[in-house]
Amino acid sequence: MTRPPNPAEMLVPFGDAVPLLVKISGAPAREAWLETFTEAEGRQKVKLSALGGDQYSGAIQVGRADLRYRVRAGDAITKKY
Repeated sequence: MTRPPNPAEMLVPFGDAVPLLVKISGAPAREAWLETFTEAEGRQKVKLSALGGDQYSGAIQVGRADLRYRVRAGDAITKKY
């Protein structure tokens, strides 16, 4: 089972994949997206997998550079972590 990053802001070893579990509330969304931001690659978007029950999962692949991420679903967007 996928577990959310805990805490959301932390250091992760190079090459690790950080599992991400998203549960949305409010208006239903047909899809959810993970956006990652690095200085070298700019913004990258990856569609998250629907698990049902308003839950989505994915993973953040950690490289050598600092990385920030946020999630978009429907008309909602999280802050950057």
